[in-house]
Amino acid sequence: MATQSPGAGSRVAKNAVWSVAGLVVPAFVALITIPFLISKLGLERFGLLALIWMGVGYFSLFDMGIGRALNQQISTRLAHGHTDRLSTLVRTGVWTLAALGTLASVLVGLLAPWLVNSILRIDPSLQRDAVLAIWVLAASLPAVLLSTGQVAVLEGFQQFRSVALVRIPLGISNFVMPALVSVVSQSLADITLSLILARLITIVTLRKLIQQQLSTFEQATQFDWSLLSGLLRFGGWITVSSLVSPVLVYFDRFFISAIRGLEAVAHYVTPFELLSRLTMLPQAIMAALFPALTQAIASASPNVASLAEGAGRVMLLALLPITLCFAMFPGELLTLWLGEEFSEHSSSVVRLLSAGIMVNTLARVPFTALHSAGRADVTAMIHLVEVVPYLLTLWWAVSHYGAAGAALAWLLRVSVDCLILWKAAARHIPALAAQAARFSLLAFVLGPMVALSSQTGDLFVRLALWLAILLVCSYLLYRMLASTLKTRFRNKEE
Repeated sequence: MATQSPGAGSRVAKNAVWSVAGLVVPAFVALITIPFLISKLGLERFGLLALIWMGVGYFSLFDMGIGRALNQQISTRLAHGHTDRLSTLVRTGVWTLAALGTLASVLVGLLAPWLVNSILRIDPSLQRDAVLAIWVLAASLPAVLLSTGQVAVLEGFQQFRSVALVRIPLGISNFVMPALVSVVSQSLADITLSLILARLITIVTLRKLIQQQLSTFEQATQFDWSLLSGLLRFGGWITVSSLVSPVLVYFDRFFISAIRGLEAVAHYVTPFELLSRLTMLPQAIMAALFPALTQAIASASPNVASLAEGAGRVMLLALLPITLCFAMFPGELLTLWLGEEFSEHSSSVVRLLSAGIMVNTLARVPFTALHSAGRADVTAMIHLVEVVPYLLTLWWAVSHYGAAGAALAWLLRVSVDCLILWKAAARHIPALAAQAARFSLLAFVLGPMVALSSQTGDLFVRLALWLAILLVCSYLLYRMLASTLKTRFRNKEE
């Protein structure tokens, strides 16, 4: 196997560290504030707040893939020194996102009464407040899409540090602002309004950072339709994935609400929100890997396999002990965090979601690699094929097993998704054939292992086993990182 370029690897690592930093701090804040919010708002109001948080991410699908396209085109232009009209490209992409956000705002606002009265099982006493909250959420969508584009621009310039320093206060505000507002008001409309104010401050900050990056280039004078056409062509298949992915990721909440009610949503969403924070490391590594892997694939560099292999190993060794911890001790951890009653309803959810998080992590490498190779059409078609079987499985599982059924359906879906993505990556990027075989086998083994790990014995047996796995993974991760640093310093000396 080819040795990874120290320069490429170290830059990916540095960018990944900053990306993680932008996600870790808000995760700790969420850990503290969620129990407080549940006690202040009650399970039904908190369940609706969870849907509002979800809405901010779900409605970003209206970006038509332009954010990802901006990232890719900026990285490519900078790599080849084609910086002419770079400011025009940024201006065209960002303002298009703002316009799309306005259209999304109108659509969601019109649908709000129907969503509350016909789709979600919301208590009549909460329906008026729920409609107002969704209207406020709708009004924020231009800001949501605009900030998404701004972040993509900065990542295209490899400014992960700047992005992290903006994301940290924004992520904190997503939890702290609702907590502060809940002290004086339980109105979900008021809480949602506080989230919008934080987003507006973020937009102003991001705009200043982008202006600093563009200050040395020719400034934009007009909106360029030809550049927009290029962005839309690249983002077309990404748009398909953007339309489908939220269905695969977020619709379980709607099924649970419609079939079992908002209390069941809270029993599912609360551990999901906590466990989903574990994906911050894979997200950070993939965000940093994308531009490096794009350049490596485009130039047929021997670093393709080593970049993918290194990213996969780091994520595996870092996340396996953590996901196993949640899967092996779900009852104990939930009781300490939210009490025994909550633990009774959510322990099985935690076990299944932990396994799903581990398997889904292994799927991120082929997903990113296919996008880096310009094959967003492949990932989009995979998602399209998965939708109907997943929704049918989800409906059946939630009807029979409630929140735990939703977790089981999600685990099955991400397991199949992982195997298909690795097979597709091996087909379209032959350099990844060996990695596809290894990581597919790992996914097949690790999913059931993590899901069933709580059955390995009493508390002390499970604790001893977990500590042994933690030590092995830590040692292997240390050896891997130490080897990378040693190679880097040796090349510097030469």
